[in-house]
Amino acid sequence: LRRSLGEAARSEDVNSLLSQMETRLRTAMAEKLANITSQYESLQSDATNKINALEDKTQYLGDGCNLKTIGYKYHVEHDMEDETNNGKIASITFKKKLNQTILGLSYASNIRVHNVDSPSRWYFQIDGQECSRPAKLDIALHQGIVNNRMQPSVLKGVCQATSAGNIGQGQHTISVHVQAIYGNSDAHSKWGSTSTLELQEMCPPF
Repeated sequence: LRRSLGEAARSEDVNSLLSQMETRLRTAMAEKLANITSQYESLQSDATNKINALEDKTQYLGDGCNLKTIGYKYHVEHDMEDETNNGKIASITFKKKLNQTILGLSYASNIRVHNVDSPSRWYFQIDGQECSRPAKLDIALHQGIVNNRMQPSVLKGVCQATSAGNIGQGQHTISVHVQAIYGNSDAHSKWGSTSTLELQEMCPPF
């Protein structure tokens, strides 16, 4: 009887030990499976985001990439004479479609500075900031003698970013400003002719 009881006790100990080992093994396997699943889902999400970004980019950077496929806006003013010496002289709003594109900007008008040795500059701003990449977009005019000649001029270039960062998709305000560099320039813009402000959302050349 004692032998039978001992054997039964040992059998119960073994069964209990096996049950504990099985529980621990199941728990470890479940944790490992959860970790693998989490890593797989993370990799899958990352891959999906990259594929979507690539598709979004190649949609506009493939053979069909040209100015018309992305975005364009044109603003015209006629005989809107402007005597602003420091401030905004023209603006438009534009909804940019993609993050990776750049803006091609052009402003055509006539300009003048009347006083001697008092130059002015005309420049673009995007959302209140001047372009910083690849460079500022501006032109300057200086007169060495008193001259009231209105000079036809074009302010033109491309912009990818301002001091606030890349120009991303969404609504933006593009404006043209004049500023006295020094002295009393007595600037003049848009006299007696048509002035145009043109904007293009374009594929970057780099």
